Amino acid sequence: MKRIVWGRGLRVGGAFGFWGCGCGAIIAVLVLAFMGGILAFVFGMMRSSEPFQQAVAEVQHNPQAVRALGKPIKIGWFIGGSLSTSGDSGEANLNIPVSGSVDKGTLYVEAYKSEGVWHFTRMELVTKKYPNRINLLEE
Repeated sequence: MKRIVWGRGLRVGGAFGFWGCGCGAIIAVLVLAFMGGILAFVFGMMRSSEPFQQAVAEVQHNPQAVRALGKPIKIGWFIGGSLSTSGDSGEANLNIPVSGSVDKGTLYVEAYKSEGVWHFTRMELVTKKYPNRINLLEE
């Protein structure tokens, strides 16, 4: 009876990955860094937008919001929603995580830009403990 012994050849999934040089790990790290860069860019663009800045200023100075959340009010990193502008027009629909010493919640913002001016149609704070929505557009 004859035994056939295969040579070592190219080992897939070995200690050094597919190419035998650790390149798979390097490529994975580069892809993750690229995706992280894109996320940081998108969140940075949203954070620098006028609707975001105005909403944050309002939640940090609104007496009801400060009472519900507690000081200091901090803004979370993972902003949800959408933001689009084209010249003097645009739309914003943002979900901004906020937290304070007492509670945490989400600030919901809807606005449109017409002739270069942002108009807010919704700016509401919803917290975990506070039973009602806090409308930050009311005087």
